[in-house]
Amino acid sequence: MKATPSRGTNALGMAFLKRILWVFEISLLMMVGAGLSHAAHVQTRAANSSASTNALAFTSANQAGNLIIAEVDFPSSSTFTSISDSKGNTYTQIGTEQTTSFSLKSRLYYAKNIAAGSNTVTTVVSGSPSYHELYIHEYSGVDTASPLDSFSVSAASGSAFTSGNATTTTANDQLYGVEIDSGAGSAGSGWTVR
Repeated sequence: MKATPSRGTNALGMAFLKRILWVFEISLLMMVGAGLSHAAHVQTRAANSSASTNALAFTSANQAGNLIIAEVDFPSSSTFTSISDSKGNTYTQIGTEQTTSFSLKSRLYYAKNIAAGSNTVTTVVSGSPSYHELYIHEYSGVDTASPLDSFSVSAASGSAFTSGNATTTTANDQLYGVEIDSGAGSAGSGWTVR
């Protein structure tokens, strides 16, 4: 599976800061099996801060057993320190930190089988960053033990690029892609912007 976003405008109304494309598949999202119902997107929040700490609350309480996906973006002059939330969920990094040729960094995490209740996700980077973006998403109906099937990531430049291939091992995986760049971008055919 390969994702190739087209260029356009940012649906969140936030300035894009780099060109990194993350694509990964979450096992059993959108798949009925193992006692799971159809997976569904529950909620998304995004915030940009010029402080070393970026704390972002979900609009609604998280539901027990769901999945959180979090992306954090910051300048290369800062160092990533931590990600946590107010419910004590454990975050697992997907791949490694990505850095663009123009000194921007990105990290992607998930927390599986999360605790229920009001929740604030907090990321911390060193120094006084000029930006510190945090994107958080909640999904229901996900495999609570092993939600990540595979992933692919690419940091590139130019007007068009791809994440590379990611091979799925489970039918009906949900693809999750992140495209952030120094211009503006939009989802390609078959993708839903959140």
